[in-house]
Amino acid sequence: METNLRAPFVLTQAFAASLPDGKGGLVANLLDERVLALPGDYITYSLSKAGLWSLTRSLAIALAPKIRVVGIGPGHSLPASWRDRGLLSRRHRAASLGAQRTALRYLSRASFLHRLQVGDRTDDRSRFRPSSGRASLRGSLTMTDAPAPTTGEIRDALAETQVEGMRIVIEKLICEATIGVTQAERAQRQRLELGVELILRPAPPQRDDIAETVNYGTVVRTLRHLCHNSEYQLLETLAEALAGAFFVHDQVVATRVRIVKPDRYPDMEAIGIEIERRRANG
Repeated sequence: METNLRAPFVLTQAFAASLPDGKGGLVANLLDERVLALPGDYITYSLSKAGLWSLTRSLAIALAPKIRVVGIGPGHSLPASWRDRGLLSRRHRAASLGAQRTALRYLSRASFLHRLQVGDRTDDRSRFRPSSGRASLRGSLTMTDAPAPTTGEIRDALAETQVEGMRIVIEKLICEATIGVTQAERAQRQRLELGVELILRPAPPQRDDIAETVNYGTVVRTLRHLCHNSEYQLLETLAEALAGAFFVHDQVVATRVRIVKPDRYPDMEAIGIEIERRRANG
């Protein structure tokens, strides 16, 4: 705790107090990727780094705009006895020699220090809320050697597999519709809760382009439009319409639609219908 948490806090205080007027500064705290998903081992170490991550984000706000505070996750320096040294060696060659040197050069360049002051002409600290994006480096965490597979390792692993299925899943979408058999039901619009699953042809996008798949934003807009303009009496008929609407997309081979009325009866949570449809040649 003294080394990983208290020392950075005390040193940052001293640095901020000694910084001349009109000068900007940078504090880079050494963090660890585990702060993004805390494990159950090395409790004191994990706790100290989690505390430093919180301190980094807090100081990024408190010391703005004069001092920029960021976090860097440098990755493994000394391998543990139980780790695969061959894998670590490959990752260090792929990441340490490239990404770490790039990060250090980036932090040390005068142009980077100049960027710290660009636009910093106000004391409005709300502009410097922590961000993980590259546009705002205050309160951010840059991982230079996270223990995750490299792009090449992922590509090699995928080459030995095949896609078994792809689905677009939408859960608990709330819409209002005119629906029901009796006049009492149709007197006012009813709240519906929708669940939709679209089974797609197992062909992942090759260019990372939305045109290669079904845009789930379009799916949601279609669901809302059809519900809002519904004049059906039966949930079954509305479910059929919703299930059929998405076969206009060639990638869709099957659909599952679930519609429930959460407000229909006071003594139950919901009542509804579920329907599944599949292309005849799918």
